Amino acid sequence: KRMSLPADATQFYYINQGGDHVIPGVDDADDYERVKTAMSFLGMNDQLQTSIFNLVAGVLHAGNIQFKSDGKDG
Repeated sequence: KRMSLPADATQFYYINQGGDHVIPGVDDADDYERVKTAMSFLGMNDQLQTSIFNLVAGVLHAGNIQFKSDGKDG
């Protein structure tokens, strides 16, 4: 919620392009914790980790932006 991420990942254009986004036997919450542990092991503090996750969330949100032409060039 902190990053305004929906519970349904298919709402993101970048994620829903590959078809099924669920991998049987994969626990996303567990993987998230393992990534955070690895980041800590690499010396990344909580603030840096949050910044990285915020950046990824921003990229996902930006992928949903749609531009429409008004028929005028320039």
